[in-house]
Amino acid sequence: MTGAAALAAKALKKRQDNEERLRKEEEVRIRLEKEEEERSKREEEERQKEKKRLQEENKKRREEQAEQRKKIEAQKKREQVILKYGLDPKMVRGLNPDTSGGGITARGGRARKAQESKEQKSESQPIEPENTFAEPVELKKEEVQPVSQPEPEVDWEEKAGVGTKSEEGELDWEEQADAMNNPAPAKEPEKKKVMEVQQCTTAVQPEPKIVKQEVAKKQKEKPEKQSKEITPNKTKLRSAICCVLGHVDTGKTKLLDKMRSSDVQGGEAGGITQQIGATFFPLQNIKEMTSKIEENLKKQFAYKLPGLLVIDTPGHESFMNLRSRGSSLCDIAILVVDIMHGVEPQTRESLNLLRKRKTPFVVALNKVDRCYGWKAKAGSPISISLQNQEASTKLEFEDRVKATIADLAAEGLNAELYYKNKDLRKVISLVPTSALSGEGIPDLLLLLVQLSQNLMADKLLELSSLNCTVLEVKKTTGHGTTLDVILANGVLNQGDRIMICSLSGEPIITTIKSILMPPAATELRVKSEYTCVKTARAAIGCKIDAPGIDNAVAGSPLFVINPGDDLEAYKKQVSSSLNYLNGKIEKSGVGVYVQTSTLGSMEALLEYLKEDCKIPVCGIRIGPVHKIDVMKASAMVERKKEYAVILAFDVEVTEEARVLAHKSGVRIFEAEIIYHLFDQFKEYTEQLKADEIAEVNKNVIVFPCILRIIGKEMVFNKRNPIVCGVHVEGGILKLNTPIVVMPKPEKDEPQQKLELGIVRKIEREKGVEIKEAKVGDEVSVEITVTDEKKQKYMYGRHFNETDLLYSQITREAIDALKTYYTELVLQRDVYDCIVQLKLVLGIN
Repeated sequence: MTGAAALAAKALKKRQDNEERLRKEEEVRIRLEKEEEERSKREEEERQKEKKRLQEENKKRREEQAEQRKKIEAQKKREQVILKYGLDPKMVRGLNPDTSGGGITARGGRARKAQESKEQKSESQPIEPENTFAEPVELKKEEVQPVSQPEPEVDWEEKAGVGTKSEEGELDWEEQADAMNNPAPAKEPEKKKVMEVQQCTTAVQPEPKIVKQEVAKKQKEKPEKQSKEITPNKTKLRSAICCVLGHVDTGKTKLLDKMRSSDVQGGEAGGITQQIGATFFPLQNIKEMTSKIEENLKKQFAYKLPGLLVIDTPGHESFMNLRSRGSSLCDIAILVVDIMHGVEPQTRESLNLLRKRKTPFVVALNKVDRCYGWKAKAGSPISISLQNQEASTKLEFEDRVKATIADLAAEGLNAELYYKNKDLRKVISLVPTSALSGEGIPDLLLLLVQLSQNLMADKLLELSSLNCTVLEVKKTTGHGTTLDVILANGVLNQGDRIMICSLSGEPIITTIKSILMPPAATELRVKSEYTCVKTARAAIGCKIDAPGIDNAVAGSPLFVINPGDDLEAYKKQVSSSLNYLNGKIEKSGVGVYVQTSTLGSMEALLEYLKEDCKIPVCGIRIGPVHKIDVMKASAMVERKKEYAVILAFDVEVTEEARVLAHKSGVRIFEAEIIYHLFDQFKEYTEQLKADEIAEVNKNVIVFPCILRIIGKEMVFNKRNPIVCGVHVEGGILKLNTPIVVMPKPEKDEPQQKLELGIVRKIEREKGVEIKEAKVGDEVSVEITVTDEKKQKYMYGRHFNETDLLYSQITREAIDALKTYYTELVLQRDVYDCIVQLKLVLGIN
């Protein structure tokens, strides 16, 4: 009895010790979870602080750039006035640059009324030649080059002064078109004011005849400079810039392809637009495409615009920066909406961009041909197409239009089909279209032209200020490296000195060798024959051939340098975009190396890697991958191998770079779609991690599992190899798991642990092999002894179906599982299985 009591006490103490150990382990696990949660919270706070800091830096940078631009504009306006009238800058004491953005003002900040009264007084007094320059020289009101003044924010259509109602009542679309074609004489003061450009109120004192002759002589001596300045002309308008926005896969590029009779969308990777593209539609092409509407309405429309420059933008979420850049260039926009899906995420984002910039727009309801039973009529106006449809098709069309109108109403916008729209000032026009058949495209073009030339004529006047953006840097057959640019405002001449940003951050100053124009209605990105011209006028997309532009940065602004311009101010503006990107590089120097084809795609990829993928970036470059790039990326091989990677988006990789990358252990991932790069990188890092774990722990890691033999009839082979059907009671069963059995001992015999072998095969059903089985699964296993020196045990003699089978885990295996498979270990069934195995196998 004493011996039995001692054994019972010993067993009780052992059980208590085990419970205490389990309790401590549970406390440790809870503590580790809390520490992990606190660490994650701290990291999130640090990320938020860093994000806030970057936002403040960006805001400060933008403010500095805006201030610098104001100074440059004020200086240029002052020089234009002096140059135009041949005045001596030292004598013109009354003209000061107005850095607030309001143009040239009189010294002392005199008000408009004071200046007008002085002008009247000076005209009534006799001219005294000897005192001509005794007083500050002022300029005549009607002779000063117009400067735009800030206006109160009003509705863009109301600002244009176009009425929507007549005496008889509301105008329909045909009456509106007729009104646009034959505008009434501008006899009301309001209509006259709409078309006038506001002018400065500075005045010029009368000059003696001798001074006038000298001024005329100076103007004659400088004809070239004068010819480069464009005075706003109310009768001559530049081409309107139209931007195409919308959600991905709504048919934006396909719609333009139909207009151009091209297939740009088919040539893009995955059919996804990933760069900004530009197409110029001259007036003749527009007239041809809209002729069917004129025939149907039996009316002729007046065309005042020389054409339309249409900008195509990407719709994918990661290209928000390119959509923003495209919308900032445009005068009017087309928002493409899939009639089958309505308003989608990037549609809302585009709406916010247009609202922010107060850009007028029309909605193209695309894919109307997907309405059930739609009978397509190629290139016809939508009114004719609707007449050919069955009643059921019309009903579905009307239902989907109403659904889209409801979606837009939820965004705070009133919308109506354009031919039913009676209030252009407050209601957005919807134009049903089909990119496949071309239906509705004539309606869309006509509406764009009429809205642009009748409602926004003041915005489309030719001005001298240059606004030019580099879209792409590429090789052109017969010309070498050229720049694809969008000239949104101003004039470019052959021989102009220009400044653009380079890949090194230093500005490139060169001279335009030639200006190349693509054929009419042809995408800039499409290879075609080009025509060499001497002058390009806004708005248009063209190619620039100039020496030394191989390292130019796509997406950067282009400036024309005139004599006397402040080069340092231009240099700061040119290099600001590249400096902004360098600010997104990981300061620790640990991360991947990124290369893209353009500045815009670099912005998009960096934002995607940082926000969505959480992948650090240690270096960037725009252009092809060369040996020097591989050498920079190879620094990560020793520091962190998974980051010894070059993510090459839409760029070429030289053969020398490939060879060096293979030798140095650098991986180069290439893709023409931004999301494929991340997929390749993720697969690579997961494989690296798996290989590392397998190499380090190939003889250590054993996954916990407890098996029960289903029955005698399920034992198919009793001795090596043992083949039987088992039920997974706990844990997870994997291939190559060592299995042991703990049979019940006979009287007075110690507990034995029999090593049965390693699991070599797992079958769910006959002939169907699997790699693992989870709790509750019933599978067939083959257990084999690989070491010939070890004893081979037999079912029925050494153990039977009442004995459980265990995976032979060790303390080292448990520690390795905690390190490399933390999430798996924390699962309740796996954790409980480990605890039970530790008790059975006597593991501390």
